[in-house]
Amino acid sequence: MGKSKATTRLRSPFAIVAKAGAGDKVTKTECEEVLFWVRMSLGILLGIVYGFIGVQGWIGVVSFLALGAVIPLPIVTNVLNVEEATMGGRNEIFKEGLFVAFFAFVGAWTVTNTWFSS
Repeated sequence: MGKSKATTRLRSPFAIVAKAGAGDKVTKTECEEVLFWVRMSLGILLGIVYGFIGVQGWIGVVSFLALGAVIPLPIVTNVLNVEEATMGGRNEIFKEGLFVAFFAFVGAWTVTNTWFSS
């Protein structure tokens, strides 16, 4: 009965970015969480925009993957003030949440394109 469980408090990505802006150190886990949600938001937003304007084929896929690979590095280094080595290098930054966001992008893109092309 005297045992206490260690609990992890979940924080919103906005709170983590505010923490980094205030000069506090951001952990690797917090950084990964921010990257995940940035990529998910980007995937859903681009999926809706691409579906609305009628982008089709490899142009949409390649442009999403390019944006999904380029945007995280400045977020980690400039906004969150975390060194690449802390995250495990550029490859880890590029991989974090990319494929989950890709499937969210494809889903939003397909639904929106189907909706507006009918």
